[in-house]
This record gives sequence, structure tokens and C-alpha cells, in this order.
Amino acid sequence: MAQALISRRRLIAGSVLIAAAVTAGGAAWFAILDEAAPGAQTLSEQELLWVSALGMALFPVGNAIGPSFDSVDGAMRVDTLLSEYMLPKAATPLRYVLKSLDIGARMSMGAPLLELDQSTRLQLLLDWSNQENVARRASLDGLKSVLAIAYFDVREVQKAVGFTSRCHVEESP
Repeated sequence: MAQALISRRRLIAGSVLIAAAVTAGGAAWFAILDEAAPGAQTLSEQELLWVSALGMALFPVGNAIGPSFDSVDGAMRVDTLLSEYMLPKAATPLRYVLKSLDIGARMSMGAPLLELDQSTRLQLLLDWSNQENVARRASLDGLKSVLAIAYFDVREVQKAVGFTSRCHVEESP
């Protein structure tokens, strides 16, 4: 009888080590947040793309309000909102929610978030918002709120919905 080149025990031990290394690498990728993109203060280039894609799913070209998310530079407005108007510790969880959405899209739909069409992205947001898992639902509601705040803080959008400020201070453009 011929002797095997590798024993079953070594094959199993090697497989476990490879699985552990892959898991550790995935956890490290998830845990490490990239540096802010050029011109941004908080969000990385990838995160700005995710924000833009999700904002366009909520406020696409031709939506009932008028301007699209990208036409009002929504992604950079979100970055400004996170860096100048919110507590710094609020930005980190939001960045992890963006990463989680991308991973969730890859796992449930077989493609990264950016490769999904707008209607599929919107469906992903709706599905995650309707979860019984309170943490997932709350994190998505928080993300959608930040996107909406950045969008509705634009004078052009406010005009489109008929908002008039009662503040006597001169408004910024």
C-alpha cells in the first residue's frame, strides 16, 4: 500500500489554519477604516461612492422632489455633516454601517453594493430597514436619516418642497 503524501490529521490542521487566517484577514479588513478622501474630512473614497450610490437610490434623477442626490453633491454634504455638525464618535459607526451594507450586498445578492442597480439598492435599504433585528434596523434608519438631512439641507430642495425659513437671519446659499 502506497503511503499518502499528507496525513488526514495534517490536512485538517492545515485547513483549520487557512480558515482562521482568512477569517482574521476579513476581520482586519472590516475593522480598518481608510483615510479621508482628497477634499473630504471624514469619509474615504470608497465610502463616498457608497454614500452616493445609496443617496441616488433614495433620491434618484427624476424623483418627485426634483434634484437628485448627486446633483446637490450629496456625498460631500454627508461628509461635511459628519465632520462639522455631528460628534466625531458618530461618524465611525456610520462608516461601519456602510461597510456592512456592502458586505451584505455581496453575501445576499452576489455583487458589491456599487454593482447593483438603483432599484436593487433601494430594495436592500428597505429590506434591512424592515428587519426584526433592532440593531440592523436602527443602524439603517440612522444612515438614511443622515442621507436625508444632507439632502434636505439644500436650498434648492427646500424650495422644491415649499419650505420657507422663519428665521430672520440671512440664509446661506
